[in-house]
Amino acid sequence: MSQGFDENTVRALVFTAMVAGNIALVFSNRSLNASWQGAWSRQNPALWWIVLGGSAGLALVLSVPMLRELFHFSGDAPHILGIGIMAAFSILLFSAAVKRSV
Repeated sequence: MSQGFDENTVRALVFTAMVAGNIALVFSNRSLNASWQGAWSRQNPALWWIVLGGSAGLALVLSVPMLRELFHFSGDAPHILGIGIMAAFSILLFSAAVKRSV
């Protein structure tokens, strides 16, 4: 809000960051005992359905006007999705750094 965004845009940004961050944390927890790259190669079809469903749901909520009004979101959907993806990658990088230091 200090950057001049209205309350509904901030709400959309926070929701996007939470969804993307949770998906990133799922991937982070998959690699507790293995390398980060090894977590991507393990077979888990349910994971990909959850990632696809969460991502599709997020995209729908941000882009369909009726759903956007239901959640009281506003703002530029591609811009908000980009910020959410950057937040998710930040969480992955932070998690990888913490694992290496332990």
